[in-house]
Amino acid sequence: MKLVLFIFLCSCSTTDFRQNKLSKGDANFARLLQEDARRYAPLSEDFTLKELTRSDKASQKHILNIPGEEEIKNLQWLVEQILQPIQDQFGKILISSAYRCPKLNKAVGGTIDSHHLALGNFAAADFRVVDTSLDEVYYWIQTSSLPFEQLILEDDLGVIHITTKRPDRTAMRRYLGISGLLYLTDKVDD
Repeated sequence: MKLVLFIFLCSCSTTDFRQNKLSKGDANFARLLQEDARRYAPLSEDFTLKELTRSDKASQKHILNIPGEEEIKNLQWLVEQILQPIQDQFGKILISSAYRCPKLNKAVGGTIDSHHLALGNFAAADFRVVDTSLDEVYYWIQTSSLPFEQLILEDDLGVIHITTKRPDRTAMRRYLGISGLLYLTDKVDD
């Protein structure tokens, strides 16, 4: 319990405690304590939720950058389908920005529909790979079968921005007999 409490205290806004907004008996305290402990859970062999929610700006502005369940599903997809395969190919990835809660997204000047919000089955990350050029990683991703929606080489920031979209549960394959084409649709016929 002491370790979990320490983790919570390190990540929570000190202003909240100074102004007595949170206390041990408060329901928000218990919820935030549980959510913060969850941040250390692994999303894959090499990535934790904490890595995808860490933000210097959030720390500076005392913003709790904690995703909900739907956002975590999108981040899980991002890690499993995009980040882990890149790390398996090249080695250690350093994430500079992934999940942003709406308050953090606004603080960094993000757009209201930023994929960093991890909404609508989307998720995004800005990263670089240790000891590998951005150009090499970018080219490899472009020619790979990774399911990315958007790929941007941001030389000025020294990162690659990548977005992916988790498939909708209702998506289904349809076969068009004459042309032999397969395609995905987001709607299921009644």
